[in-house]
Amino acid sequence: MNRLIALRCAAVLLLLSCASTSAAQTAVPPSARYALAAPAARYAVETAGVDRDAELAADAARLKAAPLRYAARRAVTQVAHTPLRTSGGEWRELSDGMDLWRIPVHAAHALSLDFSFRRFFLPPGAQLYVYGAGQTLGPYTDADNPLSRVFATPLIKGDSATIEVLLPHRMRPFLELELSEVRAGYRDILSGKSLADPSQGSESCNVDTVCPQGDPWRHEINAVAAVIASGTYCSAQLLNSTANDQNPLLLTAHHCFNTQSSGDAMIVYWKYESPTCRAPNSSESAFPVSTTSAIAQTGGAILLATHAPSDTSLFRLNSTPPQGASIYFNGWDRTDGPFSDAAAIHHPNADAKRISLSAGSIRPDDTDYGQDNAPGLNHWRVDHYAAGTTEAGSSGGGLIDSAHHLRGVLSGGTADCAIPDGYDLYGRMSAAWQGGGTPATRIADWLDPQASGATQIDGRAACSFPLTLASSADSILVGDTVTLTASASGGTQPYRYAFDVDGDGVADTTDPTLSSTPVVYPGAFAGNVSVRVTDAGGCAGAATRALIVQAPKIALIPAPVPAPQPLCGGNVNNTIEPGQRWHQIFVLGNNGSVTSQAGWAIFAQDPATLAQTKLTLEMPAVALPALAPGQNAVVALDYAIDTTNACSAPIKINLVGAVDARGYSAIGSSAVSTAIDTACQAVTTCPAVATPLRLTPGAYYDNLRPGAGMTVVSAAQAGDPLFFGLWFAGDAAREPIWYQVQAPLHANQVNSPLYQTHQSVPPSWPQRPSAIGTAQITLVDNDLYAYTWNFNGRSGGALYRPVTAIASRIRLWYNPGESGWGIYDQLVQAAGAGAPPLIASLAYLYDANGVPRWVQGDNPSYLDGAAQTVTSMRPACPGCVWLDYHAGRQNVGSMQYGGSTGAVQISTNILLPTPIAGPWQRSALPLTPLYLSP
Repeated sequence: MNRLIALRCAAVLLLLSCASTSAAQTAVPPSARYALAAPAARYAVETAGVDRDAELAADAARLKAAPLRYAARRAVTQVAHTPLRTSGGEWRELSDGMDLWRIPVHAAHALSLDFSFRRFFLPPGAQLYVYGAGQTLGPYTDADNPLSRVFATPLIKGDSATIEVLLPHRMRPFLELELSEVRAGYRDILSGKSLADPSQGSESCNVDTVCPQGDPWRHEINAVAAVIASGTYCSAQLLNSTANDQNPLLLTAHHCFNTQSSGDAMIVYWKYESPTCRAPNSSESAFPVSTTSAIAQTGGAILLATHAPSDTSLFRLNSTPPQGASIYFNGWDRTDGPFSDAAAIHHPNADAKRISLSAGSIRPDDTDYGQDNAPGLNHWRVDHYAAGTTEAGSSGGGLIDSAHHLRGVLSGGTADCAIPDGYDLYGRMSAAWQGGGTPATRIADWLDPQASGATQIDGRAACSFPLTLASSADSILVGDTVTLTASASGGTQPYRYAFDVDGDGVADTTDPTLSSTPVVYPGAFAGNVSVRVTDAGGCAGAATRALIVQAPKIALIPAPVPAPQPLCGGNVNNTIEPGQRWHQIFVLGNNGSVTSQAGWAIFAQDPATLAQTKLTLEMPAVALPALAPGQNAVVALDYAIDTTNACSAPIKINLVGAVDARGYSAIGSSAVSTAIDTACQAVTTCPAVATPLRLTPGAYYDNLRPGAGMTVVSAAQAGDPLFFGLWFAGDAAREPIWYQVQAPLHANQVNSPLYQTHQSVPPSWPQRPSAIGTAQITLVDNDLYAYTWNFNGRSGGALYRPVTAIASRIRLWYNPGESGWGIYDQLVQAAGAGAPPLIASLAYLYDANGVPRWVQGDNPSYLDGAAQTVTSMRPACPGCVWLDYHAGRQNVGSMQYGGSTGAVQISTNILLPTPIAGPWQRSALPLTPLYLSP
């Protein structure tokens, strides 16, 4: 076939065994299992039919550089089940506690159907099937949930199919499926026939990979796959990286796939190969090959980098290739020197895998051949082939040198069975290496994540071992602890475990030796948790499952309420006057999925409008009863306006959130927004009524999520006492970091900027903090407060209680010459009044880059002058999923007090661990107390 200007990216697909890694083709759809009649016609999705001749005529008019289509794309909007809406299909409640959703789909005269979902999440116990005449896909389960929550199915023969979802009734609220597109086939892509002649497969001069010509390339053959996405088809292969970690990196051509949407819809087909060696140029070699051996992998991929000049795209598959694929990760060479004796492995024309052998020298070629012929500019040129050829659909297949290193991917050319001297052009890996100079346009960041500078690496065979991921529950309440446990067998011990507990694709755990981890979620969650396990030999396995965390969601309800009423001080002309007290009613409701516990609604004045002393919330923590889902409660807020306020002064109060012993609901709504009368008259007979609560200095924490917390002390001053709090938390990498809260404690609330201090490098003292957000410490009972915060676009909160109820002495130290760091001590009489106390110290300091860090010192039986062992913990970041903060902790040195009372000194020998790094060494540094408890 003459292909002078043909692209290798064909929109022709092939019939493959369409089973996910968790699915069996012999599965029986629920309708058959429950012996149900077909849904009524009114439930069917009837898309526009297919006019095959018209579609083929439209294809003929398209530029040859544009991928040909195999199907007409039909948008669908009427089929969805999400937390916000349900539409389309037939729902049935079955007698065994299961629910069934059935969606029949029809496109008249279509040769095949396949589907895309713009939202896709199967909760625990759910199964999805797609079936037509004689063919069933599925069941897909929660193990198939893609990271992107976008899902595409393989192909179903014929013009009718039914989508069915079977799930436990209790999981129905958490199902998320939204059908976005039906692709109605008008080419017989189910037979692997060629574009030019539907009666043929790939051209007869091609060489099957099972033939003797493929013997030297057995490993590399297992790296190559056929890839489809939204109607286009190409070849691709897995690559190794310098990490040698079996990360499923898939290399293909830019002109085939270069967007995240194509990655979301990507389906990869492994092992589509002829079982016998058909003689090249024989009639048998032109027949399509049965696809019964092929294995489909769903789940899509993440686009890592794409570069048009080298016609290269690199993706990372979201799921692990199935074991039956016997995959291999190709090695690569990014140098630019000429070479010879190369092999090209590819899927020509939607047919079984073939191999082609180059003839002559292969050299760089930066000629612009035009996008219709060979997209890109930076190529390798293969003058012709000694065996085999390439065709449409071969694009993206790799060119592999005699050292078994991939050098580039196929862009285009003129090679053809009818043109034995035709050339081919392959996008050069050397040009793609630095690409466009950014991580999104170069492959270097992904193939050499260790920045080793390697110019070539060898390939490796995949290896795996049996792996399961168990959960102590599949559905929990916020605040509950769920334990995830990985069980691996085989391979070479010891194993290394990496758990992803929040479904973002990034490992969260900090101790790779632990096969089990306790987890506490700060709020509602419906997603997948996963684990990746690597053995001592570099073999890797992965497992994933869905987890549901239910939580209440308290919100301000827009309901009719009485107008605000003055409590005293009169009401002149229905206006607000300085010195008045006011009473205002609000309605709060639970929009979540479970009953809340009794707790408190937290109100706070807007600090940008008035000083805190100008407006007193008489009880800023308002008691809130337990609320069932959908239930409302009426609460009241009393506030007093100081007599010194000016006329027209704004009065703004926010409903920050609601907190109980399990968790927090961020609300962030304006509760009061008004102003003092422009011609105001001050009232002097109506003082604020507020009962002060007691807050003992010490360390406080959220007892459901230990490892982070706050130390609090206060200092007497004129008016309200000054509150000083150090918030010890973690960053996104679970490395320790600290913040500061400092403001007067007024009417049981501290309403403060949230400060953070970064040390200048080199250091110059004193260090000055900067405001990065807001925080409130609201006393709700003696020695119990709600801590709420808002910064970096996130908000959260929790109830904080004392770390210990045992009698303790509190000390807070700093050095005036190095103001900006210090040490908090708590000496606890854990063994009784006459015994040496347990000392726990928190040193807040900085790493080598000036980032605020903290470490913990302790000595269980402390005497003055004794050394403390210093440890770096791994706390959760604000609002993040809690993990055991002891996991991954490291001893980082020691510190020791010296001197006598009134002349205390500190010596530290601390070396922060990587990756934060940095020494903190002081010798007999004099200390001054910021606070000493009586």
